[in-house]
Amino acid sequence: MDQAALRTVQEHIEAGKETKCKLIRMDNDDFLSFPIPRNFDRIAQSSSYTTLIHMSNSKFAKWIDEEKQNRFLSEVLQLSEEEILSGKYGKSVVSLSL
Repeated sequence: MDQAALRTVQEHIEAGKETKCKLIRMDNDDFLSFPIPRNFDRIAQSSSYTTLIHMSNSKFAKWIDEEKQNRFLSEVLQLSEEEILSGKYGKSVVSLSL
């Protein structure tokens, strides 16, 4: 879905319909990581994280243990104990309403 939305934005830029946005493609190397079940533990054990971490918003996130995800997000976001206990941060389910 995000790829389709980005393509639409790019098409609007190219057609001159969009003038306030600029899309800049960046290489994934050392900047972007995609934690999925087969590489999640390796990424989570790292002592330094990429600039952008794209947690899947679909099937892959369901296959990674929720407690592991929450610990990982707490570490990456450098949450205080108070923020962790607040329950405001971590996995959440969002429903699409039309």
